[in-house]
Amino acid sequence: MKRRRFIQYAGLGGAGLFTGVGSRALSAVITAPEKAAEQLSHLQSFNFEVVRINQQGQEIDRRLQQSQFFAVALNASTPLEMVAVAGGRFRMGAAATERFSAPAESPQHQVTIQPFFISKYLVTQAQWRAVAALPKVSREP
Repeated sequence: MKRRRFIQYAGLGGAGLFTGVGSRALSAVITAPEKAAEQLSHLQSFNFEVVRINQQGQEIDRRLQQSQFFAVALNASTPLEMVAVAGGRFRMGAAATERFSAPAESPQHQVTIQPFFISKYLVTQAQWRAVAALPKVSREP
């Protein structure tokens, strides 16, 4: 896979979406991202809290959630933890009646997301260098 395609798969936006190579698990994610969850039978669980706040910044709800993850070493000194994100459908864009929305946020439409993995933490420069140093691999889109 070319680095450009790697970046497209990984997204590398917002929270540091990141996919690397180096183990059977990550190889499964890259070669068949839509089937990765099925192939990763050794996922571990972890708990986290989801906190909702109102417009004044006051907490209105706190829930304990659980997700799956796997860890891999990109090289001898660079670990990476990948968290499973469930796929689903959601409405994207601003409603026509929403105040202060930009024209680029319309029209509102349904989006379907396939399950994927995201880095548990922001991607470090060491992690990025480890992936950037990998050999290029040819792969059909």
